[in-house]
Amino acid sequence: MIKSIVLPRLTDSTDHGPIVYARGRTVSLKYDYQKSDGTTDWTEIEFNGVLAYRFDEWTCADDDSYINFRKMAECDSSPWLVKKLDKWQREVGHYQFQIDKGGRSRFKHYMIYFDDQGTFEVICSGYQITPPSA
Repeated sequence: MIKSIVLPRLTDSTDHGPIVYARGRTVSLKYDYQKSDGTTDWTEIEFNGVLAYRFDEWTCADDDSYINFRKMAECDSSPWLVKKLDKWQREVGHYQFQIDKGGRSRFKHYMIYFDDQGTFEVICSGYQITPPSA
């Protein structure tokens, strides 16, 4: 099932983003939005408990018809998610501390499409969106 999560800014007006950086099992994505007055503000999404992430340039991205410029897609079942979770389950998912954290069901596949840039995808256990300052 795919769920849509509304983002604070559209992803079709970026000049300098998206910018992705990783620290351990945390991946942050920042993207800029050029407002009608010419000024730019930034939105940041921090993904926690990351198992995998990738970026496909727009000419190589899979069908993005279910992602629009205002939303992040959340998928609880995709071929990529199942493949990564099967491997995770074999390696560490059977340990009690992982089961106590919610097991494999806590991980989701998130996708964000950036116009003329591409698609950012991540498998993680949670995220936090920091909207631009008002």
